[in-house]
Amino acid sequence: MRPGRLPAYGERRNGYVKSLGAILLLAVGVGSGVLAHNVLQRRIAVLAQFEILIRRISEHICGTAAPIGTILRTLSQTTEFASFVPLTRTVRNMGDEGEFRVSWQQAAEVCGREWSLSEQEQQLLVTFGFGLGEGDIAREQRRCEQYAERVKECLVKRRAEAAIRGRLYTALGFCGGSAAVLLLL
Repeated sequence: MRPGRLPAYGERRNGYVKSLGAILLLAVGVGSGVLAHNVLQRRIAVLAQFEILIRRISEHICGTAAPIGTILRTLSQTTEFASFVPLTRTVRNMGDEGEFRVSWQQAAEVCGREWSLSEQEQQLLVTFGFGLGEGDIAREQRRCEQYAERVKECLVKRRAEAAIRGRLYTALGFCGGSAAVLLLL
C-alpha cells in the first residue's frame, strides 16, 4: 500500500483474519493449559471422595455390622456417592449374592485408567476390596483406617503437585499460544 492511500477492502479483511486467528490460537493455548490443570483437580476430587467413602464404610461396619455388599448398596443410593463411578459400577455388577470383590476390582481398574491415576493410586483403589468383609468389626475398621490414611497421603502429595503443575500448565499453554501467534504474524 502506498502512503496516503486507504487500504483496500481485501487488505483490511486480511488483517482482521490474522488478528482473529491470533486471538483463537492464544485462546487454544490457554484453554489447553487450563484443561490440563482441571485434570489434576479431577484426580484430587476422586481421591478425596474415595477417602470419604472408606470412612463411611468404616462407620457403617461399626454401626450396622451389615455385610459389605449391603453397605455398598446403601452408600451408592446416597446423594453423596450416587455419582462415584467405582461404587455405582460395583453395585450394578455385584449381582444378588452381594459378591463385590470382583466387581470392585473391575470397576476400580477401569476408573483408575479413565482418571489417569498413578500406579500407586490405582493399586490403592483396586486392592481396597481385597479382604474386606472377611474379618471381625475391629479388623475391618483397622483396615479401613489404614486405607484412608494411605489415600490421605496420596491426596497431600497430589495437592502439592497440583499447586505447582497447575500454574505451570496454564503458563505453558499461554506461552505456547503466544508462540503460535508470533509464528502466524
